[in-house]
Amino acid sequence: MLAWTYTTRGPPRSVLHLTRTPSPALPKGTQVLLRISHVGFNWGMGYMMRLIPALPFLGRPWTPELEYSGTVVGVRARVSSGSGLDTGAGSVGVRETAGAGNELRECLVVGTRVNGYLLPRDILSGKGALAEFLLVDASCVFALPERVQGLEQGEELERAMVEAAALSGGAQTSLRMIDEARVQRGDRVLVNGASGSVGNMAVQILAGMGCRVVGVCSGGNEGLVKSLGKGKWVEGEVEVVDYTKFEGARGLAVESERRFGRESFDAVFDCVGSPELYDYCAGFLKTEGLYANIGAFEGIWRTYAWKVRGTWLPRWMGGGERRFAMFNHVPTFEMQAKVLRLWEEGKVKVLVDGVWAMGNVLDAYDRTSTKRARGKIVVKVQRDEV
Repeated sequence: MLAWTYTTRGPPRSVLHLTRTPSPALPKGTQVLLRISHVGFNWGMGYMMRLIPALPFLGRPWTPELEYSGTVVGVRARVSSGSGLDTGAGSVGVRETAGAGNELRECLVVGTRVNGYLLPRDILSGKGALAEFLLVDASCVFALPERVQGLEQGEELERAMVEAAALSGGAQTSLRMIDEARVQRGDRVLVNGASGSVGNMAVQILAGMGCRVVGVCSGGNEGLVKSLGKGKWVEGEVEVVDYTKFEGARGLAVESERRFGRESFDAVFDCVGSPELYDYCAGFLKTEGLYANIGAFEGIWRTYAWKVRGTWLPRWMGGGERRFAMFNHVPTFEMQAKVLRLWEEGKVKVLVDGVWAMGNVLDAYDRTSTKRARGKIVVKVQRDEV
């Protein structure tokens, strides 16, 4: 099979190669063999390629990327979507989930269209989604809604598989930030990087909850971000701050305080990863508010230095004035059930910056590195969907 692999650390264009590698072994136990349709890029993967493989003695190629859509082409046991082994009566080994998850608790069979994600342990073992086939545990695989299962070949199916590959990470991370910040209807939340793959999902979900959302983006993306707050299901409101009109993080902080009032925000979701804004957030973020950071725009080590200040150091030792949380999200079945329900009900739209061919992966990573993508970058792995 074809797969993008790397054996040494470095930037994607320097270390990634499109290679022919052995196809995965046949499934065992609760494993499922997938034919990958599309892969959604994760902005942090470029950093991971610079850091791992940190253990050169492992001596095997690594494949990048976490999120995918595809089709089941092999399954050994009777397994359920998003779970372990399904043995029939009593469903021994299957996690029971109340509410939204139950409709996803269906068996995976050959031909089932799915999406999913890989866990950190998979990446650390060298497994990635940027390949024609993927052998993965059923706990990381989710049957797509019936609407998608019944689609014939054509543009509608293609669009559904693209969106399915781009759906999980941004939406799950947004839901986790909302839970951690204890955001409620009517709260005001600042979303830095509102046009990106995570930021746009945060804006949509918050607006749907009835929150007052302020999205930070460039003037060129103002219309896009405002459109995320429109729809029959939207109960909140979305305003935009154009960061290009101000000088750095301090200028943005001053404008936020001037325009919306002192300590007027209940939470800040920094989806860019510019924690310098944290240094100035006390002017516009409430005392009990959370500053949630998911990126590393200023570099990994500098970002972690901010985490130390905001999480562990008392104020008299130089610690931050507001609660700081850095998110390295590990996906869960429960969160994925919520995400698929929101998508199926039309309560979140999947923004895709562009779809790139398998042979143009290096160009796609170049686009990712600009940090100017409007939504998710997706790679089409297979020529035809089955």
